[in-house]
Amino acid sequence: MVQVDDVSGTSTLDLIVTTTTGEILTLDVPDHIPFHPLNVRSRPGVPVHGFSASSGIFVHEQSRVYRQVLGMPLLVTFEFFNVVYQVKQEHQQYKVEMRLGTSGQRSIFQKIYDKPGIYTEEVYIPYSPGYYTVSVRLRTMHGLVHYDIFHFGHNVNYADNLFWLAILPFFAAAILLLLCINTTDTIQHSDTQLPTQIGGTT
Repeated sequence: MVQVDDVSGTSTLDLIVTTTTGEILTLDVPDHIPFHPLNVRSRPGVPVHGFSASSGIFVHEQSRVYRQVLGMPLLVTFEFFNVVYQVKQEHQQYKVEMRLGTSGQRSIFQKIYDKPGIYTEEVYIPYSPGYYTVSVRLRTMHGLVHYDIFHFGHNVNYADNLFWLAILPFFAAAILLLLCINTTDTIQHSDTQLPTQIGGTT
């Protein structure tokens, strides 16, 4: 079985070959074909997915790059296309669903669109901190399913913000105390010099 993906992280496609003896080989493509989600072939037995397909979906680069997300919302930019719609301009429905992993029981987003295009949606993650794989699925009105995946970390390094949240009030209190002490010393120094100056003038 042969699969195609960017394994080495060089923004070019690699061939992943599995043999009947259990070996897994990664081969560089000599022509250095640029990576694009529509060029990836990572799962056998699915409908044609790529530039040669009549429809498809892929996540844009700004959402595909691995990142740490703090808080609940997650912004995802994706694009889906349909050659039939561009030719006939007929009314169709496209169901886009996002899942954590591939399980339908962990669906975090569902929406129906009436035409292809580029969309940015705000998705909320109702689960505990961790590393997640999001599957973005497109189902056309004819039942064809296309998908793309990306990875992100959800509230993994939240302890870093808690550290600064605990330390900053102490720094602010220390600065205020220093300012108050300097102001008190200045006032006391002025009070001790004032009678001498008055006595000298009289």
